[in-house]
Amino acid sequence: MQTVESLCMRYGLDTARARHVAMTATQLFDETHRLGLHTYTDRERALLQIGATLLDIGAVFGPVDHHLSGRDLVLAAPLRGFSQIERAVLACIVRFHDGDAQPERESLLDALDDRQRRLALTLAALVRVADALDATCTQTTTIQAVHHRIVDDALVVRVCGPHSHADAEHANAKADLWRAVLGSVAFDGYLTSPGLSMDDSLAEACRKTLRYRLDQAGGIADWRIASHDEATLNRVRKLRAAARRMRNDLRVLGPGLRSKQLRIISEGLRHLSSALRRVRACDALLAGLHDYLERCDEEDRGGLSPLADMWRAERVRQVEALVAFTSGDGYRDWLEAITAFATGDAGERAVRRIEAGRPSYVRHIAASAIAQHLSHIRSYDVLPDLPAPEQIHALRVAIRRLRHMVEALQDVLPPEEVRTWLQVCAAAQDAYGAIHDAHEAATHALQLVAQNHPDRPRGGVYPPRVAVKGAAAYAEAQRRVVAARLASWRDHLEPFL
Repeated sequence: MQTVESLCMRYGLDTARARHVAMTATQLFDETHRLGLHTYTDRERALLQIGATLLDIGAVFGPVDHHLSGRDLVLAAPLRGFSQIERAVLACIVRFHDGDAQPERESLLDALDDRQRRLALTLAALVRVADALDATCTQTTTIQAVHHRIVDDALVVRVCGPHSHADAEHANAKADLWRAVLGSVAFDGYLTSPGLSMDDSLAEACRKTLRYRLDQAGGIADWRIASHDEATLNRVRKLRAAARRMRNDLRVLGPGLRSKQLRIISEGLRHLSSALRRVRACDALLAGLHDYLERCDEEDRGGLSPLADMWRAERVRQVEALVAFTSGDGYRDWLEAITAFATGDAGERAVRRIEAGRPSYVRHIAASAIAQHLSHIRSYDVLPDLPAPEQIHALRVAIRRLRHMVEALQDVLPPEEVRTWLQVCAAAQDAYGAIHDAHEAATHALQLVAQNHPDRPRGGVYPPRVAVKGAAAYAEAQRRVVAARLASWRDHLEPFL
């Protein structure tokens, strides 16, 4: 390795990128070994690491055909500790990392037997895609998971990072050698941040954040709910959270879009959020009731079963409305429009004309957006010591919007500041969310009690009196939760002041 390091220094290699590509190639080597695609040992693994390190050694002579220049340098360099065959394998790795992969036209392979040729092409295939997974030269794309796809048994490599989609596209384009040697493979990008920069226009920042939100909800396919079985608690929660985040992004970044484009995206999000909110409200009610049932006595448990049945039936109705909405032509058109905008170029038709005197870039609004959200939150310090639950819910919404704003701008804010705000916002949201959920549960339970009051005219089918008694007891228990948590509400506002 001392000779290899000296060679890297002599030809001025970018050591940070070389280490990143070598790390990615090594992880691919280990994962494909785990899945039985090859049986190579630690010696071959070391060759892979060294070959990945030397990839761009020929760039000193210019970027054009640097893979050929690099091959010749590796063959000519006096690398101690390697046999002639191993040096030929290293040269092949460098040769095939760029340009067209045409093994039949590489004379170097003629000097190798079948086993050695297989080794050279396997290692070259792994390094070729590892190099493509840093096509953006940011060293931010990492491998998250490698698995076989059940449908067609193809290998799926999921990569994550703020530029993972672009790097995954390059890897898919350069996976020709991999497919010839190791079989079918697909690289799938997953964003861990929007990837904004201070010099992004608001329109471009809006496009990037929407792409990020689509990914966070599981990808484009998960935005279509075609049946009741697909409306699982977790899926509805993720979609609703993503839709709320996207609406908040549009409030801040939307001014960079033309009004027509902004209206198309916003209206679809508003209708979707409304349908998801009604289903999510039923889920929250049922979750709170389930927790209470696990702690209450047998009599209350039996008395509350009609209330649980009512809320389950309501969820079924709301899911049916959600499925009808997402199966409609209007929703499909909206989903196609937002997908085309988020996954492609923002386009001149969507971008509002940039003018002096109107904020148009991320650098214009990054600091002010955080400050405006903070000032809104701080204004709630005038609430009384025992505010109404509705007031606490409004404060929770303000904190949630700050959290979403920090998430959207995380790439252009100091990392420590991002971590601090996200932790503080999450803690406050959880505390205030518990107050809201308990208040909603008490309100809905009291509705059942009021509907079955003895003074009301009897008609239709009513739950037995024991159910009314159980619902009243449950409502009182939830009101006690609200009162207890409201007593310390200022503690969670303190970090924002």
